[in-house]
Amino acid sequence: MAQSIDDDIIGNASLTYEFADGLVGKASLGFDLDNLTQNYFAPHYTALGLANGGTGSIAKRRLETWQTEFTLNYRHNFGRSHQLDALAGYTYQTTNRTFLTGSSSKYTDESLKQNNLSGGSLFAAPLSGESSSNLHSLIGRVNYTLLDKYNATATFRADRSSRFSQNHNWGMFPSLGLSWNVNRERFLANQKWLSNLKLRASIGTVGNQEIGDYQYSTAYTTSTTGGNVHYTKSNAANSNLKWETTVSGNIGIDASFLQDRIGITVEYYQKKTLDLLLNVPVDVAKYGVSSQLQNVGNVENKGFEISVDFTPVRNKHLLWNIQGNMGYNKNKVTSLGDYDELNVNSYTILRKGEAVGSFYGLVFDGVVQADEDISKLPTQNGSRPKIGQEKFRDINGDGKVNEFDRVILGHSHPDINYGLSSSLKFGRLDAFIQFQGTANGQIYNSLRRTQESPTDCYNVSSVILDSWTAENPSNIYPAVTDVRPYSYIDSRFVEDANYFKLKTLTVGYSIPVRFVKADLHLTATATNLFTITNYKGYEPEIQSGVDMGDYPASRSFTLGVELTF
Repeated sequence: MAQSIDDDIIGNASLTYEFADGLVGKASLGFDLDNLTQNYFAPHYTALGLANGGTGSIAKRRLETWQTEFTLNYRHNFGRSHQLDALAGYTYQTTNRTFLTGSSSKYTDESLKQNNLSGGSLFAAPLSGESSSNLHSLIGRVNYTLLDKYNATATFRADRSSRFSQNHNWGMFPSLGLSWNVNRERFLANQKWLSNLKLRASIGTVGNQEIGDYQYSTAYTTSTTGGNVHYTKSNAANSNLKWETTVSGNIGIDASFLQDRIGITVEYYQKKTLDLLLNVPVDVAKYGVSSQLQNVGNVENKGFEISVDFTPVRNKHLLWNIQGNMGYNKNKVTSLGDYDELNVNSYTILRKGEAVGSFYGLVFDGVVQADEDISKLPTQNGSRPKIGQEKFRDINGDGKVNEFDRVILGHSHPDINYGLSSSLKFGRLDAFIQFQGTANGQIYNSLRRTQESPTDCYNVSSVILDSWTAENPSNIYPAVTDVRPYSYIDSRFVEDANYFKLKTLTVGYSIPVRFVKADLHLTATATNLFTITNYKGYEPEIQSGVDMGDYPASRSFTLGVELTF
């Protein structure tokens, strides 16, 4: 049994004062107080509690975030030609975290579950900790418009983060945006077919400080053995740790025609993330740990986005609108400093020239059949595979399958995202429908890999019934065994994540209530009605790209009533 109880209080207050015509000051205070309690108990007769005679734990976490903001905003029009909007300010955010965990096992009485941790005879050392971080920011923005046609926006922010050492805690992030309302020029003034035409371009930088607290300093963890406390180094200091920075630029065009019946937006962008914050391997003898957080490498994202807005019918009886959008993005690691690859684990790799989130494993090559010449097969874990066992491709041709035969099997970021929606209003009836989907992305189906491996602790997939036997010589599902030849993933469990989903469908009807001069609007909404996909898991819409057993998006039906006076 697992239970989470979360109490979250969010508040905000602000004060605005006009010092002079067009000059406004604002002060605000916001907070978020989050208290989370997680209870866990596994009785002795369950798979998770069997080995320990029942096990229970209680974990508490408190997260406090406070933010203050002071801004001064000036707006003024200089004649008919010039418009100015300028803002300057200072913000301060502080976050404090505390946690406490206690656990025990080997219960003689399980009736009170985790509410009686002292009822266990075997105790784990309690864990507790505290950390804090703060962020100081100076912000500035200037918007300038000339003749209602030429626009410029310049912004600047300087951030000082406590998560970096004193010599590198400041980050400077400027940006500049320009746009031109072309349709307001004289040479297009009388073109009735053109409603709007804008050209725009921008370039700017942002920073990333999401690395956890105190990563630039040395840290130790404690453990207790025989009543003695031991300290083990857990983090090696890095005084050169600094902000990760993303420089992005884009150019775009916004156009609408025929009294805004047709609207088109096209944008091309390119982003370069520099000084990636990554854990890299280091010499244990020198640093006392096997890895250290460093600024290593660059990543590039580039692509385009297109959106179309079309109104086929617009009159006093019927309004019908259709919207569609598509985005293409190509992600690639362009540099890893002195390394060719980093963060290699049992299923992913970070490699120069490949996408972030690339899956890395062996290529499944079928199941060994009874009539196959086993002597010609490459060795697996030092020996030839047996009849009915899965086999894997020897990529480098050295006669043995090992970690050097792993290849890129796909990546978790879809290259294409798209959506289509339509709204209709006919008299008192209105309707809305929305579709969305992705293409050319993959998911590592970790849950499927677990369920297709026989075990005495968990349920298994029904495909086990199709496993290889002499009477059923499957070339897809190997013979039943509780021995997995490799800890690496293989191509069987990296699946296409392409999907097409009906996300939302809403139908509404308005009824006038004459005696109170009001309007009653009734709605019926359905979400996630269907998904078309070849993915074998529960849900292809997974942000992480790794399916550990994520619940599918729930299908829901909602009725609504809205009364407007």
